Amino acid sequence: MKDPIQELAQRPQRYWYTDGLTEIAIGVTLLLLGLTFLPKGLLPPTINAQWFFGAGRILITLVAMILTNYGVRLVKEHLTYPRTGYVSYRNDQGLLRWTRRGFVISVAFSIGVVFALISRLEHINGWLPMLASLVIAVAMLSTAHRVGLARFYVLATYTLVLGGAISLLVIDDGVQPLVFFTLFSLGWLVSGTLTLIQYLQRTRPTSEQME
Repeated sequence: MKDPIQELAQRPQRYWYTDGLTEIAIGVTLLLLGLTFLPKGLLPPTINAQWFFGAGRILITLVAMILTNYGVRLVKEHLTYPRTGYVSYRNDQGLLRWTRRGFVISVAFSIGVVFALISRLEHINGWLPMLASLVIAVAMLSTAHRVGLARFYVLATYTLVLGGAISLLVIDDGVQPLVFFTLFSLGWLVSGTLTLIQYLQRTRPTSEQME
């Protein structure tokens, strides 16, 4: 039997993910981050490769996170709150806000850091997606346990399977990160989209309910 106190503590955090918008935002961020791992040969000649793979990667990630965070809040104001209300917990509001931001930042940057550091070790380059997916899956399992969302356990499992499959398949090391990020972001986008569809099906704007 689930601890009612734990359930009460998880409820405000779980509500933020109820519409799937955060997962869609993370998926978009990861997709853009994946584009920073394009093989050098695919970059337009007008782009400086050294800048693009260095400061450019960090800048693109930060801009993507800022824009998607703003986009999520804007959509929630027009879609979520009119349907199920705005929930504010006086004592936990600041903590929850930083928890959400920390989750998005940790997901995006942990992947980038893992890929950047491990890619320097040539003898394990082929196992890079597996090692990265292991680190990410542990972080996702921790979040799933803290928030109490079953679909996050599914995403963690998907991440592990994806990393293992890409490591075992014969894929050129130069495109491994790009393939990993593309498929990894797809998992978040699919999860968020399905959650959003279910949310829209089971809720209606308050104005329509009163008619």
